[in-house]
Amino acid sequence: MLPQKLGKIPQNIILPVIPTFISISIGAVLGINHVIKSEIIEKVEIRVDQISERLDKLQETVELIKADLKVIKGILMQKK
Repeated sequence: MLPQKLGKIPQNIILPVIPTFISISIGAVLGINHVIKSEIIEKVEIRVDQISERLDKLQETVELIKADLKVIKGILMQKK
């Protein structure tokens, strides 16, 4: 328990302040965690978009290679 006197401040003033301080502290920690999570989510979304764009380019390249292979196969079949 708290002593009857905390310095010159009466106990009836300190006791109501403690829960408020704890609530504010918890709120601050939760708020910081929310901001950090939001920033991480934003960075991950940007990274996912970049990877998606690269995959689209790779898919286009694969399609071009398939078309080239079909042409080469056709040329080889004609030479038989």
